[in-house]
Amino acid sequence: MLKAKKDKIRVAIYTNEFKIYGDIYLYENSRLSDILNAEINRDFIPLTGVKIHDIKTDKLLIEQPFIAINKRDIIMVYPDTESKEAIQTYLKQAQEYIRKNSFDSAIQEARKVITVDPDNAKAHYILGIAYGKKHLLNEALKEFEEAHRCAEPGSDIAHMAQEMINQIKI
Repeated sequence: MLKAKKDKIRVAIYTNEFKIYGDIYLYENSRLSDILNAEINRDFIPLTGVKIHDIKTDKLLIEQPFIAINKRDIIMVYPDTESKEAIQTYLKQAQEYIRKNSFDSAIQEARKVITVDPDNAKAHYILGIAYGKKHLLNEALKEFEEAHRCAEPGSDIAHMAQEMINQIKI
């Protein structure tokens, strides 16, 4: 059996009665919103390493190795703190791979960030650099434009992305 590569992210899910922490597995290069918006006959999202808390008291009610939650019951979902820390780790690793000229690995690490945080300007910029180094200029241009769009106006990343866009378009 062929298994698809998946990325694990820790999430906090709110329902009317519970706050649920668990790990969601996303297909490589997909985003959290993709699994939530999928219209395929999948009403349930599988979670592992689950902790269920009472929404009002935040008291831990139960721990389970696995549950499936109905998407219709979800009020809010966001990456948990562990995922935010993982984002920083992935970004640092991607930058290190760029320094080592290991561009495929840099792309993988930056894509992990975008899985959790699709509007992460730094991850898009790193992807642009890696694609550019691989002479994939169309992909690089797309990522630099996305980095520029996601960056705060006037920020360093916005300026660097614009410079790279200008160089590619010459």
